[in-house]
Parts: sequence; structure tokens; C-alpha cells
Amino acid sequence: MPETGSRATSTREPTPPEPRTPWLLRTKVTPPEPPEGYFHRPALLRQLDPSANRRVSVLRAPGGFGKTTTLAEVARRARKQGALVAWLTVDEDDAPGLFGAHLAYAFEHAGLDPLRASENAWTATPLTHQIGMLMEEFPRLALIRCVARRLRLQFDEAGALYRATKPRLDDMARRRGEGYLPAMLIDRLFTEVSLVGAHFRSNSDGVKAEIEAHARGSATTETTPLLACGLHTSRCVSDYQTARFATCRQHGLAALSLMAQGGFRHGEIFINLHLGMAAMAQGRVQEAADRYAIARRITKACFATDAALATIIDALVIELDIERDRAKAIEQRTLTGLTELRGAWLDAHAAAIAVAAELSSARHGTEFGIQFLTDEIAKVRAMGLTTIVRYASTLRSLFLLEAGRPDGAEQVWRDERLPTDVSDLIDLDRRSWREVEALSCARIRLLTELGDRDAARDLANRLRRISSQHGLTRTLMRALVLSMVVEAGADGALEPLVEFLRLTRSTDYLRPLVRHRDVSRRLLTRLLEGDPDPEVHDAATTALARLEGPTSGSGIPAFSAREQAVLAELRKGLRNREIADQLRISEDGVRHHLKSIYRKTGTSDRSEAVSRAMSMGLRL
Repeated sequence: MPETGSRATSTREPTPPEPRTPWLLRTKVTPPEPPEGYFHRPALLRQLDPSANRRVSVLRAPGGFGKTTTLAEVARRARKQGALVAWLTVDEDDAPGLFGAHLAYAFEHAGLDPLRASENAWTATPLTHQIGMLMEEFPRLALIRCVARRLRLQFDEAGALYRATKPRLDDMARRRGEGYLPAMLIDRLFTEVSLVGAHFRSNSDGVKAEIEAHARGSATTETTPLLACGLHTSRCVSDYQTARFATCRQHGLAALSLMAQGGFRHGEIFINLHLGMAAMAQGRVQEAADRYAIARRITKACFATDAALATIIDALVIELDIERDRAKAIEQRTLTGLTELRGAWLDAHAAAIAVAAELSSARHGTEFGIQFLTDEIAKVRAMGLTTIVRYASTLRSLFLLEAGRPDGAEQVWRDERLPTDVSDLIDLDRRSWREVEALSCARIRLLTELGDRDAARDLANRLRRISSQHGLTRTLMRALVLSMVVEAGADGALEPLVEFLRLTRSTDYLRPLVRHRDVSRRLLTRLLEGDPDPEVHDAATTALARLEGPTSGSGIPAFSAREQAVLAELRKGLRNREIADQLRISEDGVRHHLKSIYRKTGTSDRSEAVSRAMSMGLRL
């Protein structure tokens, strides 16, 4: 069949393909070398001169007459003259839905990166003018720009471009008939799935109706599973963000079934992580851990070199451990990876920032955590990530409150123009559940510190109601503890504590109590003095033991004499070798005692272990 080559003129040099690009795709965008004994056709080459003012040239001949070889020579000559040439081989068995991706890679391989250009730059040169005309005539190409902008973290721009492009796509589908519909739906769904992780709200019901209409009216159903997979993925992620967890799980499992048939391993990781985050939000700890483990196994087997993907999984696993107050010691490179994570979907990015801030604060103190968030806000602001700026700013206000600086926290709220109205704070139609949780909890803390307990109480009660309605167990447990803090010494403080303790029977999220250790300890002691029912008594005793740490009968932390000696040397800032010399033991012995100390103090940092041991009553 006839073959065509595309060419365009520019002064930029072509760039080679990425090393990890599949070899088959590289052959589609690379002109072939001339065969031995190739017969040159100078007259034909003059007619195909790339400098000719011609929009389209078509070379037709029967098979075997050298069309591809001739066009390849045209491409080589054009490049020698300084022109930029994009080459794409289109085969009869190519999937229609992949044409846009192949065309984008052909441009990239040639050295053209039109996706980085601003809107005004499209008509700045003859080359971009031609591509701009293609975008107007073939709006499916605009979807490439949507995805590229999303990958470059330009979420708002990507969503706006998609909304502007969709009417043109719908009009094209009507003009070209049903034969065009499957490929158009595949492209649209792929774009929507890539955007939905950026809190883009997809009209999934409308797409579902289109897919069903296509399935009823089409003689072939080979594209329907792919379309259905895209729809289920989009619905899973969208429903996760808005805390519709039952339908999130339903669509996620349906997507996984279709992905397993098609071998879409990266998609399986994406869905398993969202199902894991949904389970985590609902307090289903084991299910969340299992989903993360599946994602990690697939990553190790199929994407072992993808450091960003491994870091995302690390962040989510550590987040689950932190909520259970069981965070393990991690390597410095893991913490560094969390602080440098870029390009993840927004919820994963937000989780990584929160985890990195928690770990940094635990290792080096609250002020270090505040500085980390200050630096992170500057980075994401420069990247244009307004949602992440708002989320990180909310965390920073919380850390300032923990450092006893309510004025600084209030200033953050003003400077970043964070929402203050209750209906805006808990709006799951406009915000993800994670952002609603962070904003509402931080606002309750701030109102309490500023003395406006009525407003804080009202917001806490509203957050408790909406969390219960949506099955947001993690958010509910945080809201219950904040209700305790708002009520302080009043009798009303025990009611949310009892509800929290009942939840811990199935979900061991003790971190909210640990964050407010002093208030929690007083209220737990008061509750136990009142002889509660056995279930609550057991839960309260367990929680109090976790808050106070292991102790001896005298109330002094149950550290051995050797552990107390190690702690005393740690307080002096000595290293393991120096401690070993002072105590006349081996370095392995020092490391053994440190592990025990970390376990008893619930820390993973030397200075934090000393501070925690002293707060538990040990005199050093």
C-alpha cells in the first residue's frame, strides 16, 4: 500500500530517541538506510525538494518500486540542509488509538517539542503555524498537548485545554460517523484518565453512554474492553477523590480484571494504589497493606528502574505506618526520595510531602519540619501546583501550631488565602477528601488556639458528620480527637474519646492521640477512673500504655542500666564508636541497645530518643 513521509523545516537539530524507547516504535519514526545498490532518482528528488512551498506531497507507486527508500533519501538531504524532518511509518495493523502517541513521538524524535510552546507561539513560525492548522483541523492532536501539560504538572492548563477541545471532538465524531467513534473515545478516555489524577472531574456517565451506544451499534466489539477499562479507571480515581469508596472499589476491581486480560501492568499498579489509599482512608489497614504489596511486587517485576514509582509506594506504606504510630526507621535515601518526588498524581504527591514533613520533624525537630515545608511550598509554587501549595501551606500552619506559634499559623492562613467558611472547607464536590481533611483539621486547631472554641466545635462536629457519612474513618478519628482538644477539661470531652476508642477495636490509628499526647493522657486517665464498660476499658488501657511507653512498677521507663548509660552518652552527642569506648562494649553492642531504645521510645532518631526518654521520666 502507499506510504507517506512527513517533513517540516526548521533550524533546530534533531535529537535522538530516549534509550528506553521500545525498538519497534523507534523503527516507525526513523527513516531506513538505503540498501546496497540503491538507484538514485535525481529528477524525482528535485520534485520532492523540501524547500518547495507545498503543504502536502504524495508519492504513489506499486509495492517494491522504492517509495520508502526515496522518501528516506529526501529526509536525509533535508537534514543535511538544516531542515527538521519528522518521519512516521503508518502500518495497516496499527491501532487507531495509538496514532496520536506515535505522531507525538515522531515530532519529539525529530527535535520538535511543540508541546512546550505557549498558545501564542503556535503561529510564531511557519512550522508551528502548520502544526497549529493541524490542531484546528484534527482536534485529537490537541489531546496530546493535554497529556503533555499534565505530565509537566500544568494541571489547570491541561484541564482547560481539554474542556475547550472536547466540543470540537464531539463535532468531528458527528461529522465523520460511527466509524470514527471508537478511536476518538479511546483518545478521550486516555486523556481523561491522565487528568483525573489531577482532580479533574470527568463526565463519566456521559462517556459510559457513548460506549454503550457504540457497543450496541458496532459489528465488532474488539475496542469495547479497552474503552470499558478506561471508563472504570476514570471512575475509580474520581470516586476515590470524592470519598465514594464503594463505587471506587467496584470500578477499580472491574478495571483490574480488564487490565489483567490485556497485560496493562502499569495500570494495575495505578489502580491497586488507589484501592489501597481508599482502604487506608476507611481504616481497613490490612486491605491497604495488601494492595500496596501487590503494587510493589509488580513494580519490582516490571518497572525495577522506575525510582519515582517505588518512591510513591514507599510514601503510601510509610503514611499507613505513621497513622498507626508504627513508623519504622527508614534510610536517609528514602527520605531524600520523598522530598524530591515530582510528577506524581496530586494525592500521591500530597501524601509524600506529609510523610516527609512528619519524618523530618521526628528526626530533627518541629522547626526543621517547618523549614522543610517552607522550602517545599516555594518549589511547588514555582511549578504552578496551586493545589499542592494550598495543601503544604495547611501542613505548615499545623506545624507552627505544634511549635507554639499560633500567630505564624494565622499569618499563613491569611497569606495563602486558605478557606475559612465551613461549607468551603468540607466541600467534597470541589476538593479531594485528603484536602478537606487537612484544611478542616488545621482550621479547628487554629480556632482553638485563638480561643474561638464555638467555631472550632461547630467545624469539628460538621467534619465528624461528613466523615461518618462517607466512611472516612481516618478523618473521623482525627476529628474526634480534635473535639476532645476543643472541649479540654469539660465533661463533653469524654464522649468523642469513647467513640474514638471503639473505633480502635478495628482500626489501630493511634496517631491522633499521640499528636495530642498530654490532653489524651489526662482524659484517658479520667475515663479509666470512671469505670467504663469492659470494651472501652481495654481499649483505653492499651492506648494509655502506648502513650506512656513501657514503664517499671515505679513509673520510671523500663530501660535497662546499660540502655540508660547509652542514653546518657547519646545526650552528650557521642558517636557509636565513642560510646563503645566509654562503656567498654563493642559497637555491635551499642547498636543492639539503640534498637531497643528506639523500640521503647517509638522513635528512629538519636536526639529524639533522648528527648522522648526524658519526657517519659528518665533522668539523664
